[in-house]
Amino acid sequence: MHKKLLLMAFDKVRGELNDEGDKSPSINKCAIRLSDIVSHDFAYSPKSFNTLHKRAVENEENNFIIPKPEVIPILVKYLGYKNYEEFILLNKEKVQKEIDDGSVLLISPTDSQEQQVEKNSIKTFINTIKSKKSLAFGALLLGAVTIATYLYIDRQKWMVWNGHRFEVTSFDPEMEKNGVLSIYNDENFHHLKKINPNCDTHFFNADGSELIWYGKNSKKEYEFFTSLGKHPETGKTLKPITKYMIEKYICP
Repeated sequence: MHKKLLLMAFDKVRGELNDEGDKSPSINKCAIRLSDIVSHDFAYSPKSFNTLHKRAVENEENNFIIPKPEVIPILVKYLGYKNYEEFILLNKEKVQKEIDDGSVLLISPTDSQEQQVEKNSIKTFINTIKSKKSLAFGALLLGAVTIATYLYIDRQKWMVWNGHRFEVTSFDPEMEKNGVLSIYNDENFHHLKKINPNCDTHFFNADGSELIWYGKNSKKEYEFFTSLGKHPETGKTLKPITKYMIEKYICP
């Protein structure tokens, strides 16, 4: 996930430079901006970011690692996540391997102790099938997978975007298939709301930190929100408000 983290950070910087008027920022210019952001907490040069970007783009096996662990939480925070675990959860990619590989479909990249026990039990059943070659054990495995999946869905809370904020809802396979059902996130549920700011809106705290974030919807229209995170429709990371955006789109 280090590769995805780095490339998402470069994409966000590129978008901010676009909004500031630079329609085709170079990789080096993006690296300089990222270096400025990260170096508030940990010194990391533009040259290092340039090298990392080149390695990430050329790496096809997805085993890319950011060598300085201090950089990771800073990039995670810059992208609007609370921690690296939340970044992994919200950017998870379901991976399925053949039974002959001795692996199973992981429901989530971050598991509770109970879920881990369930998956370990399923893997044990798989190994039994491989050694016994028995249809009876195959049926038992199928039942175990079904029960584990049901228990996970039953325990997990879900939410759906109503156009202005998230609402808690029950699990719906059709909604999940269409990508409108989300795993419950307390931060997004309580704080992420869409608003229509005007010239009287408070955009910044006293210390200069942002109070409003923005992103484009599926119609390529700008929308504004009360918390960092991802756009509920497009899944793209929201950007912090800037004076340029205020003057151009809200108070021209």
